Amino acid sequence: MSPRSRTEDVDDVDDVDDDDDLPPPYAGPARTDGSTELNQRDTFRMLFSDPAVRNYVFAAFSALAMIFLCLFQQGSDLGGLLIVVLGAAGIVLRWSPASPLILLVLLYFMIFPFGIPGEAYENRFEIEDGRFRFVDIFLVMSVLVYIASQYRVLGIVSQAVAFEGMGRRRDETAARRPPALITKLEVGVMLGVAAVVVVVGQLIWWVVTSVELTPTADFPLRWVGAGRTTRRFEPPGGLPPRGTYFVLFVGILLFVTLIGRLIFGYWRLRMMGPAEGAMILLDGGWVETRRERSRQEKWRLWGRKRRAAQAEAEAKAEAIAARKVARTETKRKKR
Repeated sequence: MSPRSRTEDVDDVDDVDDDDDLPPPYAGPARTDGSTELNQRDTFRMLFSDPAVRNYVFAAFSALAMIFLCLFQQGSDLGGLLIVVLGAAGIVLRWSPASPLILLVLLYFMIFPFGIPGEAYENRFEIEDGRFRFVDIFLVMSVLVYIASQYRVLGIVSQAVAFEGMGRRRDETAARRPPALITKLEVGVMLGVAAVVVVVGQLIWWVVTSVELTPTADFPLRWVGAGRTTRRFEPPGGLPPRGTYFVLFVGILLFVTLIGRLIFGYWRLRMMGPAEGAMILLDGGWVETRRERSRQEKWRLWGRKRRAAQAEAEAKAEAIAARKVARTETKRKKR
């Protein structure tokens, strides 16, 4: 082998050794780690590199694009642009107030489509009587999908569980949801639930705007369909449309809340394990017998204090008797 070839081999070995000495590339926290706080660099890496988290990011940005198209269709291009900017900041910069601000901006541009107060819809019943319109359905579903996706993303990259106390302790870290816990069906279930909520909301609004409420009648509810808004005068004892909307909406909301509470409460009891059931029964027993146990503990404490006082009195009596005996013995010895 020539000296030149030996020199080249030595150089190659040195290059390999230098590569081995380099530190491995930074990969960020593990997918099963939920206690390490993420900086902005780790957040970007997790949002766009992790497949499970990336699905929520794509769902959020797709929802923002659909919101922009829906608002652009009604002439609110400025509102759509503001919502896109706020929504992107909420996902990329982990900005939690993005969802409430999006709802406020959307509400403003739904009332004033062109962004200028006073330039509203020519038909004042445009929003009230709009039922099962594709633009409204896609808009509401897009808003629901974005809000759900944003809070899921915040739980993964920022914080998923609240702190134990009123404020954060110095040594307390934010608990995140590890990306390894995301299942394959989560995004699909989220989209399905959003679609069901939109359809149910449209049905409730259709019922509310199609019923006339007359408190003085024998049966206060009467189905009138879309003909109420064309009337110039209300029937005697009847409520105006806005009053009817409010009363029916509150009534349906309370009824649905009560039924949902019963159904999900029973379902939660059915899904409990033996240990959880025993814990709840024990806690219920403590609550029901609190007064009796308090009374018993008071009597027991009183008994302990009474025995302690008796023992102290007996000890004092014995000490006095012992002193008397000692004095008597001393007197006898002196005599």
